[in-house]
Amino acid sequence: MKISQSIREMKTDFDKMPGGPRLNGNTGEDEAKLTELQEQIKEYEDYQKILRESIRPDSATVRVLSSQLIKKIDLIDDLISRYSKTKKNKEVSQQLTILRKSFLDFLSDNSVNAFEFAPRTELEMDLRRKIKIVSTKQRAEDGITRIVETVTPGYTCADDEGGEVIIRKAEVVTHA
Repeated sequence: MKISQSIREMKTDFDKMPGGPRLNGNTGEDEAKLTELQEQIKEYEDYQKILRESIRPDSATVRVLSSQLIKKIDLIDDLISRYSKTKKNKEVSQQLTILRKSFLDFLSDNSVNAFEFAPRTELEMDLRRKIKIVSTKQRAEDGITRIVETVTPGYTCADDEGGEVIIRKAEVVTHA
């Protein structure tokens, strides 16, 4: 059990005591102990926050690790596709899906997000930097280039200045 969870449970139990929190029947002493416990909890939570922020990797490290992890997710997608074709491998497919989701959660925890485009999305200039066209189908009726489908999702992450960095472009099929 985590220490922070233990402390919170102890405080909750302490607060639920009949007649309010009392340790020795001396309300002055009880109040002092309660205040001390609350200060310790606050100090511990502040310490945890400092640790979380100080251990945070820089954006270049996140991009490199994310790029490698995205490649692994692609391999897992291929395996899921392969194993989901037969009923006898259903459990393997389910386990791979869980593994895939855990990788996506890890990416999300590090501000890396997948993106896709809805069919019939019009290709505008600012959108072109986020896509890689892998195939083009017949000419569109209205002459406007549109996305038919997203074959592979793209991924972005936040950079140190609060902007957006494209880790991988989305692979799309378009109407030309």
